[in-house]
Formats: sequence, C-alpha cells, structure tokens
Amino acid sequence: MPPLRERKRDIHLLFRKFAIDFAEKYRMPELRLTDDAVQYLEQYPFPGNIRQLRNLVEQMTVVEQNREVNAVRLSEYIPMEAQLPAVVQKGGGTSGSDFNSEREIMYKILFDMRNDINDLKSLTLELIKNRGNAEFSSSEKGLINRIYATENQVSNPNSLLYFENPAAGNVVNPTIISQPNEEDFEDIEEIEVEETKPETLSLQNNEKELIIKALEKHKGRRNKAADELGISQRTLYRKI
Repeated sequence: MPPLRERKRDIHLLFRKFAIDFAEKYRMPELRLTDDAVQYLEQYPFPGNIRQLRNLVEQMTVVEQNREVNAVRLSEYIPMEAQLPAVVQKGGGTSGSDFNSEREIMYKILFDMRNDINDLKSLTLELIKNRGNAEFSSSEKGLINRIYATENQVSNPNSLLYFENPAAGNVVNPTIISQPNEEDFEDIEEIEVEETKPETLSLQNNEKELIIKALEKHKGRRNKAADELGISQRTLYRKI
C-alpha cells in the first residue's frame, strides 16, 4: 500500500475515523478540523505514516481544549519545520509496543486529571451553595475568582449560583438564591374556588384562578404547578 503522503485524499477521512474512535474511547466530543486545518494536514508528509496520524488524533482528543481545530492550532502539534527522520530501532532498547503503551497511559493520566479538575470545580460550587448567604472572606473570594476567572457563570444554570464577570480586576462576588425544599411546599386546602362558567387557560384573564387550580391539581407542589402553567418557579413564587 502506498505511504500516506501519496494518498492525501485519505488523510482527512482517516483523521475523522480516528477522531470518532477516540471520542468514544475517552467519552469526549469529537474533534473537527476547519478547512484551513484540513489543507495543512494534507500538506504534512507523515513520515510515521498512518500510525503517526492515529497517535496525533489521540493526543489532540485528550489534550486539546477546543473541539474545532484550525490550522494555527494544528501546527502546534505537527509543525512543518520539525520533520525529523524516522528512527529505525536496532538491537535492544524500548520496543514500539512499549512506547505506545506508555503513551496511552500518559494520555489516560491527563484525561483523568482533567476530569478531577472539573469534579473539584463542581465540589467547590456545592460547598459555596451550602453556606447559604454567609459572607466570604477576601481569601475565599480570591480562590473563587481564580477557579472561575474564565467563566461568566457556572456550567449548570439550574444551580441558581452565578458569578459576576471578574473583568477589570474585580473580585468575584457569589450571589446565592435560596431554593425551597420539598417540605416548604404547602397544601392550600383552605382556598375555595367558586365554580362558574368555563374559563380559558389564559394567565391574562384568569391568572389567580389558574394558579389556584394548578396548585390544587398538584396538591400544592409549586414546581409541578409552574410546569402546568408554563412559567418558571420563580415567577410563580412572585405571583403568589
């Protein structure tokens, strides 16, 4: 079979195939190349042939932060000026299989470290939430600022914990919005609704009656009532 440098049309197809394989292996989003990155990739001679391309895709899958890679970023992994001749191993020394095994272990370690960092961020968020509305010391604010310096808000918008943008050197000040527990929901059996003519399900015309009916239907569970009415729980709390 001809070397990879003589089959330029196959290079991008093989890249995509390896990208899908390693995305499934490491449970990460698939890598994609921009048009200029595809052109750059096809110009590279790949002295290590298909194995070099496969190793490249695996490395980028684990290490690369951006899932869409352009030519500039790709050149950092395979610079054109660093085309060294392939070394043919003779006699003793580390075998190719041992090298591949060590490389895979290193990638696995990097991948685990990345997950650990994300877990630590999530844990930090939970600890901050559990403190309620308590004030934070300057050192704690500095720690939060360093952890979330590149984020405008937390990755989970439903956690009700947001951070101000730390631009211009401002310290991040967390704002915590208390979320009621299930035991805070109360039945409203004392509210009676007079049965009149059929009503339309419009908040503009019969807002109060609709809210009462929704709460009665779901036995005081405001989250269910809010879903029934098509509004957020926060809006429902405000109207009540």
